[in-house]
Amino acid sequence: MYQKKDNRTFKFEEDKTEKFDGVSKFLLHDVIIDYNIFYDNHLKFIYPDKQIVNLELSDVDSPNFSRHATINDYNFDGFDDISFSIPDAGMGVYRIFTVFLYNPETKNFKNLLSLISADQSVNVYVILK
Repeated sequence: MYQKKDNRTFKFEEDKTEKFDGVSKFLLHDVIIDYNIFYDNHLKFIYPDKQIVNLELSDVDSPNFSRHATINDYNFDGFDDISFSIPDAGMGVYRIFTVFLYNPETKNFKNLLSLISADQSVNVYVILK
């Protein structure tokens, strides 16, 4: 894994001593982000001050698909944010994203949709460099 901000590279190895239960964890901005790829929709942000925020992600509606997490700077503020995506409910051609923006002042993640009024819609474009 390559970290864009400071050009550090990490090598991860799979722990084959235990059966994979679908749980994945990230450490981003000193926040532990805990979610499940397959089996449930739970999302947990564990902050350094021990505050825990439990949320629900959209359902993965097919046993053949999994949830993906992507770290990217979605609002171009210089701080990495995180998104979770699942295939659409149709043929799985498109992905539906839930984006959480990091606020460096509050040191918290906030769901992008909660920052927008109900009468607005959002299209998110990822610019590949």
